[in-house]
Amino acid sequence: MVTASSATLSQIPTSASSRTCAPRLFKMDRRMIIETEPSKSYVAFCGIARPHGFFAALRDAGVKVVAERAFRDHHTYSEEDISKLLEMRGSSGAVGFVTTEKDQINLGAFADRVAPISFVKLNVSVERAEELVTRVMELAASRTSKAAKS
Repeated sequence: MVTASSATLSQIPTSASSRTCAPRLFKMDRRMIIETEPSKSYVAFCGIARPHGFFAALRDAGVKVVAERAFRDHHTYSEEDISKLLEMRGSSGAVGFVTTEKDQINLGAFADRVAPISFVKLNVSVERAEELVTRVMELAASRTSKAAKS
């Protein structure tokens, strides 16, 4: 199992009525939990918004990706997609597949057809999480109030 990590900063305005004020920063930590064998090669595929970041993160974590296939975000997999993925595995010499937990859901009954497969888990943690939730709720309430007045 490999764990990849990247820290990012998210910005939330300090005032719901003004977007020009100085932002408050909340430190976020994203961890990918990848269960693959380092000496083996994989076909990586996904149907997410920024697939190239996912593929790069796999490589950065030491996963040997020999082929990749990006689908549109929220892609619903078809028999044709599965056939093409299996062809990719055969032509690349990969032993299996690696994709996201989101794609695990979108694969549905096809998940068994692309075995062996590893589903990458993403854990996100936020420093001062309670403060962030409070701030988001305040912003949502403010916008709901404004919408009700319109």
